[in-house]
Amino acid sequence: SNLIAPADLRRLDPALLAGRPAGREDDFLACIRPEQIVLKPEAGADTRVAAVTFLGNLRRIELQSPAGPLTAEVSGRVDLGPGQSVRPVIRPEDCVWVLNDTGRT
Repeated sequence: SNLIAPADLRRLDPALLAGRPAGREDDFLACIRPEQIVLKPEAGADTRVAAVTFLGNLRRIELQSPAGPLTAEVSGRVDLGPGQSVRPVIRPEDCVWVLNDTGRT
C-alpha cells in the first residue's frame, strides 16, 4: 500500500483529504492500495512513470508524483513506459486513514 502524509496528498489532489479524521494533520496517513489507482496517460501531467514490472496477470507501475513515490497495479496489458506522463486518478473513498506511527510527517 501507499502511505501518504496529508501535506503530500494535498499536492496530488486536495479533494482526497475529504475523509481525513479530525485532529492534527500529521497524526494520520492516507493508505491507498495500488490497485485503486487508475492511470490516465496525459501529456504534461506532473506524475511520471519511473518503472513498469511484469508480474504475470498484472503490471506494477512505480511513479514519481507531487506526493512522492507511488505504486499502482493494473491488470492486463499496459502501454506505459518509463518517463511517460500520467494522471493518477484516486477516489476519495479509496483513501483509508490510519494513525501515523511511522514517525513520518
